[in-house]
Amino acid sequence: MELPGPWRAHVADDALRRTFPADDLDDGDWTEVAVPGHWQDEADFSGEEGPLLYRTRFPTVEPATDQRLWLELDGVAYQGDVWLDGSYLGPTEGYFHRHALEVTDAARSRSEHLLAVEVTCPRVGNPDEKRTLTGSTQGGPGDVNPGGIWRPVRLHRTGPIHLRHVRVVCTQRHRQRGHPGVARSGRRRPSTVRCVPDPGSGHRPPPRPTAGRG
Repeated sequence: MELPGPWRAHVADDALRRTFPADDLDDGDWTEVAVPGHWQDEADFSGEEGPLLYRTRFPTVEPATDQRLWLELDGVAYQGDVWLDGSYLGPTEGYFHRHALEVTDAARSRSEHLLAVEVTCPRVGNPDEKRTLTGSTQGGPGDVNPGGIWRPVRLHRTGPIHLRHVRVVCTQRHRQRGHPGVARSGRRRPSTVRCVPDPGSGHRPPPRPTAGRG
């Protein structure tokens, strides 16, 4: 479920950065912004270099005992710090990198939530000393600052095991069956992986070589 918004934003300063994650902060005079989006696309922030502070509220339904709930940020340009209900969840870094932060305990303790994200996208000085992967949008022709929460933010419900990065390789192949191997990272837990072939995928095994005939 994508977070419905509305999202509000404000230019960061030293005092506001300390208080903006607080649930009781009044953000009624903050600017409503589009998420996904880049902050320089907004009239009020078209000349801003950031950091910017984002806030939104959303509801949750309590997860079942065998479920976990994750906050997924598909793309934050370029670095972010994420708070939920006044508690720090963790950092993000990477223009195109999805981050998943667990919010199961928060969803079990209350049903209404405040999400607060500080987003920064440092200006590039010397292109040869660039440390951010933002493509040609920085330091090139038409130089702009692509900062912002530019991809969707959603809640994702899973079972007790959350598979984030999985690669399945068929280590042995026969006409009737195969033996897949699963590469994974993280702590080990007992699990069962069931593979169902897709006959409509268009992938067919290569023909077996046959002996030539004289």
